[in-house]
Amino acid sequence: MSPQKTLEEIWKIYPCKGADIYWAGFWSESKRNGFVLTDIRIFLNTKTNNTFHPESVKLQNPKIKEETEEKILATISKEQIIIEPKEFNLIGVSKRPLVSIIIPTYNRKNMVTTAIDSALNQSYINIEVIIIDDGSTDGTDDIIQEKYKNNTKVKYLWKANGGVGSALNAGIKMSNGELIAWLSSDDFYDLENNKLIELSVKEHIKNKNVGLTYTDYRVHWIDAGNVSETTSVLPKTRQEQLDEIIRVCYINGSTTVIKKEVFYTIGMFNENLKYAQDHEMWMRIVGHYKIQNIHGFLLNYSQGKHQRDGGECAHGCRIESEISRERSRLLFEKNRPVVCAMICMKDEEALVEQCLSDLIFYVDKIVIFDDGSTDKTPELIKKYPKVIDYFYSPNKGNVRTEGKDRQELLKMAQKTKSDWILFIDPD
Repeated sequence: MSPQKTLEEIWKIYPCKGADIYWAGFWSESKRNGFVLTDIRIFLNTKTNNTFHPESVKLQNPKIKEETEEKILATISKEQIIIEPKEFNLIGVSKRPLVSIIIPTYNRKNMVTTAIDSALNQSYINIEVIIIDDGSTDGTDDIIQEKYKNNTKVKYLWKANGGVGSALNAGIKMSNGELIAWLSSDDFYDLENNKLIELSVKEHIKNKNVGLTYTDYRVHWIDAGNVSETTSVLPKTRQEQLDEIIRVCYINGSTTVIKKEVFYTIGMFNENLKYAQDHEMWMRIVGHYKIQNIHGFLLNYSQGKHQRDGGECAHGCRIESEISRERSRLLFEKNRPVVCAMICMKDEEALVEQCLSDLIFYVDKIVIFDDGSTDKTPELIKKYPKVIDYFYSPNKGNVRTEGKDRQELLKMAQKTKSDWILFIDPD
């Protein structure tokens, strides 16, 4: 069985009798470490002119077929599959952009201030430092608020524990910068060669189509008490960059500076991944944007026994388990149809960002019919490049026009010439 057929069994399209309506099954992790198909949304086949009447369609769930991860990966490994990069354009940054340095932390009160001080010590001064406390119980909040209470560049947010991905996403949403830097709370920028942010900003200004920069770094082996140096690599061609990032993570997250626009195009960090949220994000970024490495040992990276011996312990096994599933998903993404999401909304400022942030992870284009919003909804929508058409209809008071609005929205979606159209509510 070819790899493509195997992957189609994970995401299979089931036609409904008598209508050009489809529903798609997306795979998710099961209790037995396998994968199951789950019914999530309804689609309209744009190759016909049939009008969508959801009340007239009765979906019959087919038998759920389960595939184990091992079987999928074993099949994939038999053949070489090439995924070609599909580059997105960027608008670039201003001449002196604000950089938001996000420091997620959890119960590291003895280390986090070193990271914060190293960020404040950077030669590039147009920064804000955002500490996202992911539910610490060791008094981290008291230490940070006492030490930095008078520093206007430092912002602090405590949230319930949700993992690194959720903390990074909270920081991105809280940020004001055009560029986003991620610094782990047990790492710190070099105090003497303190130009990581400055050199990264120069690279982003010089080449507006660079989505991510990363640098060399020093590894501090905590248990052994010694230091080694890691020189960043940049494969020569875009195809080689993508092939290599799928195979191995050659980007250290704490050295990265990323255009904020990237997250509004390809989505935020995957909060369902507890260990490989960085590697999965780099796979998405390398698949769609130019990247650039910067030489110079500008970061000090702390590595303990559980990380160094990752291949021999549960931590390393969990990372590999998560990223192997993401490789499978990426391989399938190559040949999936082009999907356009259509949304009708009004006064949804409380929901629209979460809706679009989740949606852009799965669709290619978005069209929106705004039925007269008077809040910040129109302004918030502008952040998302995948929203390719937006129609604002003046407020009609108590007059109900849902039918006409949806017909207008459908016309907008059909103009995108997508293979599928996804109907979704903002909530």
